[in-house]
Amino acid sequence: MWSAWLPVATYAALIFTLSSISSLSPPGDLAYSDKIAHFVEYALLGGLLARAWGRTLAPGRGTRRILLALAMGAAVGALDELFQGTVGRNRSLVDWIADASGVGFGVLLDALSRRGERSPHWLWRRDAANERRGDA
Repeated sequence: MWSAWLPVATYAALIFTLSSISSLSPPGDLAYSDKIAHFVEYALLGGLLARAWGRTLAPGRGTRRILLALAMGAAVGALDELFQGTVGRNRSLVDWIADASGVGFGVLLDALSRRGERSPHWLWRRDAANERRGDA
């Protein structure tokens, strides 16, 4: 269990450590680079959370894993935005939306990577064409 949650705790600590730097800004002059940074940062967190819940919950709990990872990731994003206000940085609803969107993307990538772990639906299995023709 520790091997599942240690990366999540370490990465969350990194997020809050970076948030405590009041002069931190993303590199470059790209428009909305701060929102892109939030999205990417939290996509990684979302993937780590989905991985951790996948290792913690019993098999067959995919929906629960996804919902828990989404809720926990969005909560960490909200706490991060609140924390930023205490260290002289701006709190932003738009940043939180970028955070939550990133978490959703990370969880989606994790779910897509796990698709092969369960028995696929007959519509997209390799032998599905044979089954529909009655050859199987």
